[in-house]
Amino acid sequence: MSPQDLVGAWAQISRQPESGGPYLYLQMHGGSLPIGAILRAHDRRQGLMVRFAAADLPRLPRPDSGRGFSFERPVKVGAETLGLPILLGDPAVADLFAMMGADLVSVVERPDENMPAVERVLRRISLWRRFLQKRSGFMTDEEVRGLFGELHVLSLVMAVDGVDAALESWQGPARELHDFRFTEGLVEVKTWRVESGARVHISQPSQIGVDPHRPLHLTAVQISVGGPAGRTLRESVALLRARMSTMQEQRFEELLAEYGYLETQADEYRDRMLVLGLDVYDVREGFPHVDIRSIPGGVAELRYAIELGALEPFRSSNRHLSPP
Repeated sequence: MSPQDLVGAWAQISRQPESGGPYLYLQMHGGSLPIGAILRAHDRRQGLMVRFAAADLPRLPRPDSGRGFSFERPVKVGAETLGLPILLGDPAVADLFAMMGADLVSVVERPDENMPAVERVLRRISLWRRFLQKRSGFMTDEEVRGLFGELHVLSLVMAVDGVDAALESWQGPARELHDFRFTEGLVEVKTWRVESGARVHISQPSQIGVDPHRPLHLTAVQISVGGPAGRTLRESVALLRARMSTMQEQRFEELLAEYGYLETQADEYRDRMLVLGLDVYDVREGFPHVDIRSIPGGVAELRYAIELGALEPFRSSNRHLSPP
């Protein structure tokens, strides 16, 4: 099923007569886990309904909402069957919502002897839920480059500390102030391109500060974008996934969804990117930055750039990024 099929199904349902129930329903997929297009009867809100066995109720997502969607309470649709309604909340993200519906159907239809359909769909719903709670669209070019740089650093940490520790240290998906957190310190990752100059951009003044109790390293990853060499995001993710166990891969997918990347959207990110270099700098006394204590009250937003040439005296290393 394509996203366009779901849009067409919503149009078809809108011509149905009132049924007296809370939802108008058109089945899109049969089998052991039916998925259908729905319209909520009282306001014609578009949505999806996934049908589960009543015994699966404790495992279903609890009612909540995010950017452009809401999970409603399961409804009884048969003697031993429940329907989980997922409703579109913002018409501006209807295309993305339709993509989610098509993805869920494809997950059900894809044969997998190792995992029942109900397990696959619940996992997929969980990933989309993480994605939709924070986003209402695709990543920007800047976010794509940022993720590529963080994945490169993640691969280095995996080589030194192992996969579990690396995934635990990666804070970028949670939108924490710093991208990696280790017991003895922090790492902030910034990507830069020759075309934009040898500088890194600081979006929050509190990202860069001198704290002797929590050492911070600024890691500048130089990349090129758009040439024939390098890798796409899909290829970078696949290389990392190949180094993981099944459980580690599931955690990795959850982190990617929180960041804003789902495999079903990978074709949207076709640029090939290549790491040209990586430099680590020690943020210590004298490091060029804007001290948040010096910012006058009333300043609502402040962004600035640091010239990498000025950081030569602070060049350093980080044991989590370099094998001994």
